[in-house]
Amino acid sequence: MRKPEIDVLRAVAISLVVIYHMNYFTDYWPIRSLVNYSSVFGLSLFFFISGVSIHYSSSHESVLLFIRKRLLRIYPLFLLASATSLLLNPNPLNRMLSVDYSLYLLNISPLVLPRFDIQTGYWFVGAILFCYLIYINLNRYSKCSRDWILLSLLAVVALVICRYFLGIIMARVLVFMCIFLFGVLAQELELLEGRNWIIFPMIAVFAGSLFVFLEYFYSSFPDENILTFKHIVIYISAFLLMTFSFNLLSYKSVGLLIRPGMLLSIVSAIGFGAYATYLFHMTVLGYVKGQFNNGLYLVLIGLPMSLVVGYCIQKAEARCIGLAIRLFKKD
Repeated sequence: MRKPEIDVLRAVAISLVVIYHMNYFTDYWPIRSLVNYSSVFGLSLFFFISGVSIHYSSSHESVLLFIRKRLLRIYPLFLLASATSLLLNPNPLNRMLSVDYSLYLLNISPLVLPRFDIQTGYWFVGAILFCYLIYINLNRYSKCSRDWILLSLLAVVALVICRYFLGIIMARVLVFMCIFLFGVLAQELELLEGRNWIIFPMIAVFAGSLFVFLEYFYSSFPDENILTFKHIVIYISAFLLMTFSFNLLSYKSVGLLIRPGMLLSIVSAIGFGAYATYLFHMTVLGYVKGQFNNGLYLVLIGLPMSLVVGYCIQKAEARCIGLAIRLFKKD
């Protein structure tokens, strides 16, 4: 059974991500003013909801079934988006034969080479696959909520050590993996279903205020080497606490506000097509930019067009996969 809250928050998250990437196509001031906030909350919502959704729907699946479903969900559209991007590249042959393109197709470049130059935006696919890999192992060895908490902490510590000593794994992948695990733990500990949640607005206000203060404080240091490891840990902890509390608060608020009807159906459709929208929205925005070359038109046409195209592609892909599975079973 699908949770409508998940689809609604996916719709919000993908809309924020599209707004963020409009920054690459226009200097329109409303977009500029929303860039930082849309990036932070859009991506954090994506990873948080992914953790909630995976643990809600797949915690009792076998490893092979889990892998098969995730690969069918991710790779067909990813390869289609990659082929589209390649065809639009001025030098497609050189791009296809490059080493970084191979790493990009395997979705390991954001993990093994943090400073590697990959295609803008597509690091997310490798990051979410990495989160799924971590989830498989945690789910295999966790027998109760206490195991989940302990093993999640150990996994984060181990990966931070790998990042610090070996120089692997992008820093943002580690941060968003923590948010993904927050979503898993929120579902495991039933924080999303309980009624005693008044503490989360308080945490959100506190953590948000702390993060804004630290953002202002640390921005006054032009030389980042002045900042100690303790400063960085406090800064990242404030960010994680802020996003965790805001995501929980968003989930709870949506659960109270949503009502069956046409609006919910439209928003759920946007949430359903979120992954395809993520993969193809840069192409759509580039097309709209080429046609109108106006920031206002990019907002009024580019955003809804990206969402509609994403839904149509996702729906077509789901039907093709379903047809292929039925034909395979008949054989």
